Amino acid sequence: MLAKKRSGVESLTVHDVGVSSQTVSRVINGSPKVRESTRNRVLEVVAALKFRPNRMAQSLASRRSNQIGLITYALSDLGPTQVLVRLEEAARDRDFNVVVIDGVRRHIIIP
Repeated sequence: MLAKKRSGVESLTVHDVGVSSQTVSRVINGSPKVRESTRNRVLEVVAALKFRPNRMAQSLASRRSNQIGLITYALSDLGPTQVLVRLEEAARDRDFNVVVIDGVRRHIIIP
């Protein structure tokens, strides 16, 4: 049975793949502790369902968000902008996201 979202739209969960959630997790995370036949079956179902891991759930489970927060002032100045560009590039290369709060504009920018 499919799980229901609050909006009433059905959504898929790892339980809909036909194996334990631990097995699905192992396959998605590339663990070698899964039989090849099971891995292939799970990957076929995951692809057919266009299943994508829930990043928020992963962050909660691992207690890591891969987020870098930066509070700055006068972001429009040339120097801080170049620092931000390099920070964002380095973070992206390491699978991190950067959240920037500009003290002058008082809003959040998510590159």
